[in-house]
Amino acid sequence: NRRPYATAEVPAQLLSNRSAAYAGLKEYSAALIDAEACIERRPDWAKAYSRKGNALHGLRLLDPAAAAYRKALELEPNNAIVAKSLLNCEQLLRDNAPTSSAAAAATSAPAAPPAPPPPAMPPQAAAVEEI
Repeated sequence: NRRPYATAEVPAQLLSNRSAAYAGLKEYSAALIDAEACIERRPDWAKAYSRKGNALHGLRLLDPAAAAYRKALELEPNNAIVAKSLLNCEQLLRDNAPTSSAAAAATSAPAAPPAPPPPAMPPQAAAVEEI
């Protein structure tokens, strides 16, 4: 267990930084826990939602990741990094969406689809805010 302190007593900015660090280590489940704890403390902070989006993006949960990025942009509309992360996430959703011909083929031939490539890491996931 890498957590030297419990999330219950940790300030939001520290949770945000730790979430980014976990995402940088590709420990997206831990990053998500810290991002959600950060949101509990500061539900009006765009960065908390962008951290959640990064963690979900890394876990390949693209619909909820896009929703988290949208919430971050609602709170901070001019954040270009979050806007880029949202565009990247939405592109992955479009790329992975079944086409009508693919859906028809899937119902007639039960073949396993090839695994999609891993998503690109959101640009802000590698950045850690200084305290």
